[in-house]
Amino acid sequence: MKQFKKAWVLNELKLFVAFMTGMITVSCTDYMEDYAPANDESSVKIQVVDQKIMGNDTITRTAYSGITTSFENGDTIGIYAVQGTDVKYANIKATYYNGEWTPESFIEFSGDYTYYAYFPYRRSPSAPDFTQATVDTKFATLISDWPIAADQSSGATFKASDLMLAQGTNPSENVISFQMNHKMAMAILEMENCTMSYSTTPDVKTPIGHTFTGNIPLYDSSDGKYYYIMRPNTLTTIGGVSLRAGAGKYIQRRTGDITDTYTITYSTDGGATYSAGSKPSWLTSIVETRGEGETLNFCIYATDTKTTNTSLGTTTVNPSQDVLRTATPVNQYDLSTKGGTVSRTTANCYMVHAPGTYKLPLVYGNSIKNGGTNSKAYAATSTGTNIKANLVNHAGDPITGPWLKDHVGAVPSTAELLWQDASGLISEVGISGDYLTFTVPAATITAGNAVIAVKNSSGTIVWSWHIWVTDQDWSRSLTTVATGAHNYIVTPVNVGWVPGDETRVTYQGSNCLVRVTTDSGSQLSFRVDQPNNVTVTARKDGFSPYYQWGRKDPFIPSDGVKPTSGNAADKTVYDISGNNITSTITPQTRKTNATTTKGGSIQNPTMWYYSGAQWESETYYNNWDINNNTIDNIATPTEKTVYDPCPPGFCVPTGNLYYFMGNGSNRTMSTFNTTVGSMGATWNIGITGDALFFPAAGRRSNSSGAAANVGTNGYYWSASPNSTTNGRYLCFYSSYWRWSNNYRSYGYSVRAVVEE
Repeated sequence: MKQFKKAWVLNELKLFVAFMTGMITVSCTDYMEDYAPANDESSVKIQVVDQKIMGNDTITRTAYSGITTSFENGDTIGIYAVQGTDVKYANIKATYYNGEWTPESFIEFSGDYTYYAYFPYRRSPSAPDFTQATVDTKFATLISDWPIAADQSSGATFKASDLMLAQGTNPSENVISFQMNHKMAMAILEMENCTMSYSTTPDVKTPIGHTFTGNIPLYDSSDGKYYYIMRPNTLTTIGGVSLRAGAGKYIQRRTGDITDTYTITYSTDGGATYSAGSKPSWLTSIVETRGEGETLNFCIYATDTKTTNTSLGTTTVNPSQDVLRTATPVNQYDLSTKGGTVSRTTANCYMVHAPGTYKLPLVYGNSIKNGGTNSKAYAATSTGTNIKANLVNHAGDPITGPWLKDHVGAVPSTAELLWQDASGLISEVGISGDYLTFTVPAATITAGNAVIAVKNSSGTIVWSWHIWVTDQDWSRSLTTVATGAHNYIVTPVNVGWVPGDETRVTYQGSNCLVRVTTDSGSQLSFRVDQPNNVTVTARKDGFSPYYQWGRKDPFIPSDGVKPTSGNAADKTVYDISGNNITSTITPQTRKTNATTTKGGSIQNPTMWYYSGAQWESETYYNNWDINNNTIDNIATPTEKTVYDPCPPGFCVPTGNLYYFMGNGSNRTMSTFNTTVGSMGATWNIGITGDALFFPAAGRRSNSSGAAANVGTNGYYWSASPNSTTNGRYLCFYSSYWRWSNNYRSYGYSVRAVVEE
């Protein structure tokens, strides 16, 4: 929800969302139909209704008559349907978008079922006990186990800490309405005008920007207040103030003007001596506040250990490499069957997760799927002026079946490693029968990318594959994005993503004794510690390869480092012997101001072709989406082709995924939760419990081939063309992002989605 603290005041859901203004206003609106299979009258329609603001333990409601609430695109709930104690549907996620809620799977309507919902959705919530009598007892474990973030300053963590719960009612046929009730509590802190009168010079402290420690609230600049979700009926300390409230209630405390005079002295020698001049630089301020029962408390604000203290040492680690090097080695592992555990599915990119020896069948791209020939990967069934009816191989001949050997001039004779972005990543490349074989040495395994090609007896490249060594496991860590028209299951990183090293710096701690002495002679003493051996981790920027629109082979990444000026440096790449071949393989060297055919691009997977807008002489729409015969496809999912650059089971998304995000116009970064990291502009889709990270990996120039905008901009291809010369893509900058289009000859990143 756009206003996170205000979202917490929401009391009722209806898988539609109402809007509340005022304190006791009940807002009712018509329900919106939820997504369900066409013409299926048994599907559930779901409502979510705003009811009223929750009560307050201590103050009048009129103090908060301005609070409003609304749902935000991407908000999710979990739904259960039960018949007696028999669970029919368990934890079905439904996502809100533009006034409608879309379940990720079908939910049947039955008058014999009882429906329950909770907000926000979690993948693995504590299981309810439907033998219990009430909603609270059925979901008692969920309530007691609900995680509350200590640091709620980001807004997203504030919202994720809240919990609302309801049993559905049935106001009309097929409609389930959920009137949500909060199960957590909330604290509101007002810290304006906190005045301290020292015995020397008055010192007025402004709390905005204060560094909270431990429990860190959300600050709302619109009203100058701090908000924090608490476990109900539990004394919780926030900024030195201890507060308690019941479930569904909030409690407010204000700091008063302090007029008492007192002297503060400090000791850094264990209490041997105290003086006002001994205050250490890292102890920034002491603020007196009024706690529960109007007792006086002192809040101490200090800098982090890492800000002022001495480093005790620095280490550099790579968690991804650690995972790969401790993985169990494999022997003759067939990548297309995951070691014989699934039916064969082939691709142009394979993910490798362990050292050992590997093989993959010598077939065209995605031409085998679930154990059978996948002819729709190369033969279109739709028609149109801009449809390539039959995709072609290296010779420009139609692909008529999966195996290279069944096509004239395409019989593989030798194999060659074209490049790898880590020395020693791949070794011993060869051909054995109907398989390409290679080795990933245990001693040098690390996250990285490589391209291996096979040649015919004349030395012509007839096909090539991208080998991606990674600790990424795409059997999990996927995020569903509801676009309104379609749901996409999106992968967590770019195709070929390689994370950077982590630098861990350990810092020495400090301590100080503080004594407050009033004019009457009373004293209060306490100790302030900066923790010792605090380790701070900073992750170096990662990188991923670039692709020209519609081509299957990756081009070498940049080094992932934002340049101070000019173009970014290329990632160093090597041949199979460990020789640095960057200068000979980079697009700046391997480029030609001319177009080529699809067959020509297959024969020359490292050649950067461009002629203004195009890299190829043909202008078809279906390079990556076999039956696409239109521009700007935002209606149907991708039908993967033999030119698709993604691993088995994944594909380049159609334009609808990025149309939903940008909709053809500039969107400010505040539309979604935004993170600005060391790579510059990066952003997250604001989905409860999940986030999609799109790094500012930059692009390759269509004309020069150089890596540009690294660390400031991001560019992500879709499978949808915008014209005979342009492709649709997502682009973002430091302040906005949009669904846009550009020449197919540019090099952009690819983010895969689950193939349908």
